[in-house]
Amino acid sequence: MTVQGQITFRIVDQKKASGLHNYTLDMKGKGYISDDPQKLPQRVINIVRVLTKKTPDGLQLKDAIKSSEALAKGILKEIRENEEINLIVIEILGLSILAILPNKETSRALEV
Repeated sequence: MTVQGQITFRIVDQKKASGLHNYTLDMKGKGYISDDPQKLPQRVINIVRVLTKKTPDGLQLKDAIKSSEALAKGILKEIRENEEINLIVIEILGLSILAILPNKETSRALEV
């Protein structure tokens, strides 16, 4: 199955975050000298993807769709307890599951 969702987070310790990621502005002050600021959201997304894959394991598609709110709470709990998330000094403000869909093979089988 495929889980589509949205996560909201914020940096809680700016000084520590600036030590982990390079937020130095370029000479014009219109951008950063590195791509670290763009890497942080992708890093969070990757952690969430890994944890999301673990959570619905063993659930049937029908049950997963019915329990999307409970899944979101379980995933959010896993994310908040994740050591790597805590190391990158962010706070997870919210997580929403927008859709739970069957994978392509299952979808084709259901159409038949």
